Amino acid sequence: MVLGVAILLYKTATVVKRLPITNLKLERVEDSRDVNEVIKKDSWRMERVLKEQQPQVVEFSVFGGYEEVGGLYYAKIQLGTPSKNYYVKIDTGTDALWVDCRPCKDCYESSTTNGNLYSPSRSSTSRIISCSEGPCSQPAQSSDTNCSTNHCGYTFRDVNGSVKYSGYYVSDKIQVTTVGVGSRLSKTSPNVIFGCSTYITPKWEKSVIVLDGVFGFGQQGFSIMSQLSSQGVTPNEFMHCFSGSIYGGGSLLIGHILEPNVIYTPLVQSQSRYHVNLESISVKGHPLSIDPATFALSDNGGGTIIDSGTVFAYLPRDAYFSFVDAFPDHTLAAKALTNPTLTSHFKSLLPWNSELFTGL
Repeated sequence: MVLGVAILLYKTATVVKRLPITNLKLERVEDSRDVNEVIKKDSWRMERVLKEQQPQVVEFSVFGGYEEVGGLYYAKIQLGTPSKNYYVKIDTGTDALWVDCRPCKDCYESSTTNGNLYSPSRSSTSRIISCSEGPCSQPAQSSDTNCSTNHCGYTFRDVNGSVKYSGYYVSDKIQVTTVGVGSRLSKTSPNVIFGCSTYITPKWEKSVIVLDGVFGFGQQGFSIMSQLSSQGVTPNEFMHCFSGSIYGGGSLLIGHILEPNVIYTPLVQSQSRYHVNLESISVKGHPLSIDPATFALSDNGGGTIIDSGTVFAYLPRDAYFSFVDAFPDHTLAAKALTNPTLTSHFKSLLPWNSELFTGL
């Protein structure tokens, strides 16, 4: 809490000299009777005070966007000793961090890093995780994990099930820069557990933009976020903001971000993914006629999921057609395109639209 006026009282044990009392006259610096102006100035002051109290956060460089990699966003991380750069897709639908390892069957080496596949043998701080530790030691062991030759291995598919990854877990240092109180920067190298993928099927097509792995920010498993939190590096929170411009980029922060102008919507509890409650959709300020139950979460699925690894936004059938029907009315020169995989596909700038979530 930040109060507008603070009075500090100092109590001393001995009075050395009694000083004469001086009356100080308080005068208004400016005659500002505009309440909104006063609130704005208080907000600026509160923002500065809150930033000074901000706990440590870790920031990663973000790249990508629609023009560069078809709508995917990726971050640069540094692993191993000596550290090397790896470019990994930011994915809230995946729980763990994994990178392609050498040797890797059916992997195309990323052009981004000039074939810089991770190799445990080339890092002096790398250690292979055994079956008695890490993800394999959990009481409720995930069906994705397995043990062979005393290595804690894994086999899992991406969210849409089209690609399967196999490998084993390793521990190594991740190089991060923390931003602390007063915006002070410091470097630290905590040990984290991540996946070392040695087999990918089906083989990547050469026309596909190939990255070095996936940076998982899911709520389950050994995410880097939860590991940094357990070691006291940052709180178990993250924030990402992806630019919608043709240049892409954005921000990815791990830790608690104190900003007075941020508005929050609650997550639906007891869900493996990041579910939120979507109540309505408006196009140019005009609410669409959609039954709120269309977005409701039920035992059979439904609900609204925030997933950074999915490029397009997908709507239930009824909501989708209501949204598409509003397109020509609010968009100049909207041109329908033919696409065998999409019911409707328009080449035009989206009209200004908004989604109302619970709590906003």
